[in-house]
Amino acid sequence: MSEMLKVCALDLEICVTHLIHINQNKVVRSIAPVAAQKQLCRQAIKLFAHYGILASPERDRDSFVIVAHALSLKADFLDWLCKENLEIQNMYRADTQTIEKCLHYTVAVWFTSHCFYSVGKALVKGPLFLETDMETAK
Repeated sequence: MSEMLKVCALDLEICVTHLIHINQNKVVRSIAPVAAQKQLCRQAIKLFAHYGILASPERDRDSFVIVAHALSLKADFLDWLCKENLEIQNMYRADTQTIEKCLHYTVAVWFTSHCFYSVGKALVKGPLFLETDMETAK
C-alpha cells in the first residue's frame, strides 16, 4: 500500500501569479539572457522562501513567474525588484498549471541547493561527481 506525503497546502483563492519582466539592457544580462533569467529565479526562491513563494522561468527570456500568497509580498520584495531592475508586468489569479510548473522548478532548485542533481528521471547525490578516482565512481 502506498502512502502520499503532503508537501504543502495551497489555497487557489488567495494565490496570485506575478509575471516579472526582466530588463535585459544590463550588459551582463544581454550576454547571457537565459542564465540571467534562471539566476534571478533561483535568487527569488532563496531570498523569499520564508514567504513560501514558487517561481519558474518563462519560455521567453525576458520574464519569469512567481506564485505567492496575495498579501505576502512585502516591501523587501519590492525593494529587490527595484534593485535588480525588474518590474511586475502582470498579476492574475494562480491556476493549477502555473503552480505545477513553479512547484517543479522550485523543488528542483531546492534539491540542487542540497547537492542532489537530476539526471534523467533519477536524483543523484552531488559528491559523487567530485570523486577523482574513477573506480569509486563506477
